[in-house]
Amino acid sequence: MADTLSETLVRSSLKLTLGVIGLLVFRQLLVVAPGGDRALGGVDLTLGSVMAAVVGALVVGVLLYYAWSVSTTLRDSSMGTVEIRETASRAVLLLAAFIALFLFYGDLTTIVNGFVEGDSPLLFALDVTFLLGSLGVLVTLGYIVFSNFDPLVDFLLDRFDRTPAESASEDDDTTEATCPDCQSQQPDSAAYCGNCGTKLTS
Repeated sequence: MADTLSETLVRSSLKLTLGVIGLLVFRQLLVVAPGGDRALGGVDLTLGSVMAAVVGALVVGVLLYYAWSVSTTLRDSSMGTVEIRETASRAVLLLAAFIALFLFYGDLTTIVNGFVEGDSPLLFALDVTFLLGSLGVLVTLGYIVFSNFDPLVDFLLDRFDRTPAESASEDDDTTEATCPDCQSQQPDSAAYCGNCGTKLTS
């Protein structure tokens, strides 16, 4: 299951990276394309900047789509405890929301600037709204991570703090415990199930 999970996460990450890079290159080409600098009548906007904003919205959509896919994969996996899976799932969504806000802010500001002049109250309200939204996402992300810090550290230590000799000798342990979740046999000294990550009672 771990190999399948890793493969799924790597595949989704590569798709996201290639999709976003492709759209960003396309967006930049629209800005410098012939006719892209043509001003639209009555507003301080060019055809290229409007098309770039549309592609920017597509970038945000691609980012959120793949973030949801990765989040669902993490939540439905058997990695670690339910607590750890939920934390990782929510952290991915919140991080994607923060990046989406950052990207969307730039394009929206460009469009709004084309309709208003100088230091408009509309621009101030836009800045404050995005600032509060970004702070809200970051504070929530920080709370989720730090409130689940102990289970996460315990899981990582149990998974990665073993020497190769200890990992090899696990098969030779005569005393075994049964995982209450997946019913697999685990060494009596293990704190977490090596198969599904469930915490074992000592």
